Amino acid sequence: MAIVTFETLREVQRKEKKSENLAELTDEFYAGVKDYFLRAAKTDANEGRNARSIFEDIIDRREKKILNQALRTVRMREKAEIKAMTTKERALFDTLVLTLGNFREHIDIDGNKFELKEVKTEEPEDIEEIIEHEKEAEEREEYVKVKLLEDVPEIVGADLHDYGPFKSGEVVKLPKENADIFVSKGKAEVV
Repeated sequence: MAIVTFETLREVQRKEKKSENLAELTDEFYAGVKDYFLRAAKTDANEGRNARSIFEDIIDRREKKILNQALRTVRMREKAEIKAMTTKERALFDTLVLTLGNFREHIDIDGNKFELKEVKTEEPEDIEEIIEHEKEAEEREEYVKVKLLEDVPEIVGADLHDYGPFKSGEVVKLPKENADIFVSKGKAEVV
């Protein structure tokens, strides 16, 4: 797994800002970000918040670039540049191309339908298989029900979802890693 730090996120953000093309990332990058958020939650809440903001900016920029690439692929029938995309991003791209292509296929202007020729992409993958793989990965993640013993501010969970803020006495379901931290610090008890 790639080790991600605050500086790593800033560097990726700079690359995304500087270029119209996607910065090349591996699938391990997102796992590294998840691990970094877990470490940051234990040590420095401010750094964690700042890192979260940077990460959201990276995701926003990458989504826009992927959407623009999908539009160019459908409109211009140009070959897609997918090397820099992660597996999840490739699934998003393939879904966008399919959806945009189907949309254009059914537009009727003055009785003439747009003609959509087959879109060519590198190394086509089965979207259904990718989606199923992602669902299985999510199902493997463990969640634990805990009762909070004190007020807790909003956190970024181990699954990269936002949780909270919570009030003392609330019973919530959290990723096991986060629940374990709260329990070990005396902020929650397992229900």
